[in-house]
Amino acid sequence: MTEIALQRADGSALRFLTAGETTHPHALVLMLHGSGVDCFDLYSAASRFVEALPGVLFVFPNAPQSYRDVLSEQEVATADEERPGTNWEKHRTWVGSVAHHEPNREAAVAALSDAVSFPVRGLSRLADLLLAQYSLKPSALGVYGFSQGGMMAIYLGLSRKPECAAVVCHSGHFAGVREVHARPQTLVIVGSLELEPNQKMSQIYPRTLQELRNIAVPFTEHVCNGLAHGVNAEVIARSCEFLSATNFGRGEF
Repeated sequence: MTEIALQRADGSALRFLTAGETTHPHALVLMLHGSGVDCFDLYSAASRFVEALPGVLFVFPNAPQSYRDVLSEQEVATADEERPGTNWEKHRTWVGSVAHHEPNREAAVAALSDAVSFPVRGLSRLADLLLAQYSLKPSALGVYGFSQGGMMAIYLGLSRKPECAAVVCHSGHFAGVREVHARPQTLVIVGSLELEPNQKMSQIYPRTLQELRNIAVPFTEHVCNGLAHGVNAEVIARSCEFLSATNFGRGEF
């Protein structure tokens, strides 16, 4: 089997995979994977997204840091003992270390905003380069993110000037932001099994919705019955339906 090679756009340090319409797309979707995997993980579902949204270019960026980059030597050594032979280069993250014991909410929001600012700028730069390459307007951009990628999708959507068409936050976390530049149409999607009382998402999900309300982001929510932390056919169908309904790539907003 031929190995799929990561690509890179001139002017961007991020590497990525592509699927869908690569010649004359009418829209572009950034597909952001979660923590602990790389872009190949989400890319495994690429054909189903492409089938649902023909004429769209899907871009799967690889998170900029591996776990080996962000863990201490002792943490890496311990992890190697627990999971010998693990390829830590393939375990990637969008955000390095974040202080989790800030004295108040304002400090916590500031810390997370600082932590995501660098990768968000990198993703926004990649989006701008690709939109220019294919002569697409900012309204032709959509963003889908899963897990940590869902968090990144929201922060990217809030930071874009001019505004992108739509954001899909799938099982992501949003705790607030210091500054809002845009309020794109947003879908917040989660699996019903993630909302059971013993699951972290049972607290994260309602907090994310409340924080979006606090800053007046227009959003729709969808709970996938019987789904745990993962991507299934319902997620893909609902996400693509939402993106298509924004008419992204077909006009200005």
